[in-house]
Amino acid sequence: MPSWLLRPSFQACLVFALITALLITIAWLFKPVIFALLVSFTLYAILEPVNNQMTGRGLSPASSATIILCILAGLSTVFTFIGFPKLLDGILALQQKFSILKDTLYAWIEKLQFLLEKSGIQVDEASISQYLQGANTELNLDVIIQGSNILLDISGTLLLVPFIVFFLLRDYKSSRNRLLSLLPNEYFEMGWSIYYRVARQLQGYIKGVIIQTSILATVATTGFFIVGFESAVMLGVFAGLFGIIPYLGPVLALMPPLMLAMSIQPFDVYYVWAAVAVIGVAYIFDNLVVIPTIIANAVDLHPFVVIVGVIIFGSMFGIVGTILALPIMATSKILFVGLYQGFSQRASVIRTYAEG
Repeated sequence: MPSWLLRPSFQACLVFALITALLITIAWLFKPVIFALLVSFTLYAILEPVNNQMTGRGLSPASSATIILCILAGLSTVFTFIGFPKLLDGILALQQKFSILKDTLYAWIEKLQFLLEKSGIQVDEASISQYLQGANTELNLDVIIQGSNILLDISGTLLLVPFIVFFLLRDYKSSRNRLLSLLPNEYFEMGWSIYYRVARQLQGYIKGVIIQTSILATVATTGFFIVGFESAVMLGVFAGLFGIIPYLGPVLALMPPLMLAMSIQPFDVYYVWAAVAVIGVAYIFDNLVVIPTIIANAVDLHPFVVIVGVIIFGSMFGIVGTILALPIMATSKILFVGLYQGFSQRASVIRTYAEG
């Protein structure tokens, strides 16, 4: 056998490639329910400590999972009857503001046409009007189609997630133990070590993102209240959620308050600058305080690697790719380093026995 086949680096690359191919295949096979699975595993990571405490006090995994899901169902019911109507009212209010914004943009375009004509530039008003109407119709169709798809995904997720979370809380640990027990004895310790480090880091990352999102949403909401924006809570929630998207988050978070500011009649540039200031302060605080304190320790990646990874994942998988880029890269790093260290230790043991 060639000596390079026995090198830890080659063995680590080979196993890493096989595991990656296997995970991609599984993701492709479960593509119709991948969103529900991601949400379910996220909830499991959050609820696992509670489940451990309940089972540690003598409850069976099935009883613990049932109690936890009943509590979640109660909280969801409260939100449905109290929080959801307010959320819907806020969305309808924003929709009305955006319709005003459209009229404001048309007025600005008409003024621009007038200035161009005064400057001697011929403007085909019929073509411009036809283009704007076509663009508006296409935008409305896109919003309707995308909104319908999102509602269908959310509906399917809401139906599947409770069942998946229940089985994860009840059976995940036993299934994990059975799966890892299939590893050969010489790789058993390495497999457990890699799993433990990956699970700990992903759980820490998920908790960190939830804390980051909550802090960012609170800071932004407070800022919008101070500067006098309507729907301050909803704008703050949007800012917090967009904070999950690396680097693109501030730009996306600025869009709703900026459009809302431009729709206020009569137009006041104060609200435009106020929107920029609130989002700027919130994200500066997030990047200088929250992320270095909470998120950086969870991912342990170089900023250049993060930027390149986010760009690649974003170009391949869109916004979902930018959100998943950090946990995927962090997991890949742990997996490869763990494999390399495990194969290196095994090679060292083999050499020791051979020399002895």
